[in-house]
Amino acid sequence: MSSGITRASAGPLPEPVHADTAKRTARRKGTSVIHRARRALVTVAALVLTGVGVATYATALPADGETGTMPYAVEDFSHSLQAKTGPLRVVTWNICGDAGSARGDGGYCPQRNFPAKKIQALTDLVAKHDANVIMLQEACGYTAHPGEPTANEKLSHMWRLDQVLSDDWQLVHAPGTRADGSKDCRPGSEPGLEGPFVGGEIGVLIAVKGGFAPGRTQIVESLPRDLTAADFTQLPAAESGNVLTQELQKLAKRKSPVLCVRPNAWAEKLCTTHLVPGLKGKKFPDIVRTLQSQLIRNELVTDFRNGIVIGGDLNASATSATLGGISGDLDRCATDPALHTHQTWTGATPSTYTLDHLFTDRRPGHHFSSCQVDQTLMDMTHQTPDTLPTTGVSDHAPVIAYF
Repeated sequence: MSSGITRASAGPLPEPVHADTAKRTARRKGTSVIHRARRALVTVAALVLTGVGVATYATALPADGETGTMPYAVEDFSHSLQAKTGPLRVVTWNICGDAGSARGDGGYCPQRNFPAKKIQALTDLVAKHDANVIMLQEACGYTAHPGEPTANEKLSHMWRLDQVLSDDWQLVHAPGTRADGSKDCRPGSEPGLEGPFVGGEIGVLIAVKGGFAPGRTQIVESLPRDLTAADFTQLPAAESGNVLTQELQKLAKRKSPVLCVRPNAWAEKLCTTHLVPGLKGKKFPDIVRTLQSQLIRNELVTDFRNGIVIGGDLNASATSATLGGISGDLDRCATDPALHTHQTWTGATPSTYTLDHLFTDRRPGHHFSSCQVDQTLMDMTHQTPDTLPTTGVSDHAPVIAYF
């Protein structure tokens, strides 16, 4: 079975990709008019849902009780809605597409300024596993609109991925925001090279082979908007008072979406998210992540029973109490415990973590048949300024699940 990945030419993708659209035009000759027309037909409808700070977004009026609000749009690239048969195979990966610190700093992202290398590695991975669902975190994308994507949008991971996937794939992206409220992906800089290198907005992305049902794209905002100091009474004194006030102010500006779609070929709802990271010695983010997982369960409780696959960088181990809202009612794709998905360097040896997970519901006969971690795509070199080149294209390893 083909993974549905096409290449304009053999060999690695050129860098930068945004300057070359002729190859894609030639490859899709005869279908370009239809393809552009599909992309122009993007409809956004908004409903308002009150209560518990939950927001749901959709590209059309929701069905089966999926209702909510839409303060920002969701893009919907309809390549083809012809359902594909075959087993569900999912890749989830934090590609660290926007982290911008220098090599040797904690926020460093391998190959950050060379997004085409990340997309090349991703499409090779998809082909290797014959995957039909891609879930990305820290991916730069944009909101679909009639006409040609802008020059900035053509610098995004979403646009680059769209160029190399065949027409029966459908992509959607949901932007998040940082603690200061910003969401634009930083353009980056590289000695001796002319930028910008990255464009679009930071967020999460789903791509599905065979597409997903019209009007069944959903976003749940996982960060409650009505939090007060009363929700954090268990904090130690060092994190209370003015410190807590400042953290709540930053949290109010942040968005952390859960992006979900209903695929044409499978019964399960497909969702991805990126929960807030932990901070060493700090309890505040752990409480926030606990509230996030509980809110996600409350909003998707029907899907937890009837069919769901949810994956992403959850910033906690599978046994962490902070993920109880998700892990308590779902089964995790149990990867090899010896294969971590993230590591950081604070000295001569790395600190390793398994933060990236895939979960699914517990319906009879529905289960994972294979769970894998591909550490070859995660930088494993000692994170210092003089340890180059890197061995991977992200600071996380992808998780791959077969059903």
